[in-house]
Amino acid sequence: MAEKYNVPIILSTHSRTKNRLNKIDEIKLDKRIQFLKPFGLFNYVNLQMNALCTISDSGTISEESAILSFPAISLRQSMGIPEAQDAGIIILTGFAPSVVLNSVDTVVDEFKNGGYKKIADDYCVKNTSWRVLKLILGNTKLSNKWWEINE
Repeated sequence: MAEKYNVPIILSTHSRTKNRLNKIDEIKLDKRIQFLKPFGLFNYVNLQMNALCTISDSGTISEESAILSFPAISLRQSMGIPEAQDAGIIILTGFAPSVVLNSVDTVVDEFKNGGYKKIADDYCVKNTSWRVLKLILGNTKLSNKWWEINE
């Protein structure tokens, strides 16, 4: 990716991971690949919004990408947020290099051509509190029955 796009590849790296990488002598990486200390939230969000593409295994990358409108892919093979996939917000790639690269090409091209501003309808709900209240009220009796709680 560094070679194809000629951009730095910035990896937020935990100190234990960095120590393990330093112990492996045979790894020869492109000089554009940078293993940096973890970022604070605001710096990380700024990095995401200004990156060519964010590649992440975070469980919230689909929401971040949709709401802040930046291209991203997820290295996960599955996720608990089907609305993100249904709306075409995120591509789940796994770790196969060819799939990752093709997916980056796809979202970068889409973003450059102005087709990336999409937010899943589920992210635009305005009455979330009422929905949650009704869900809790509607399921309390069922939960009580499971736990054999009598009212």
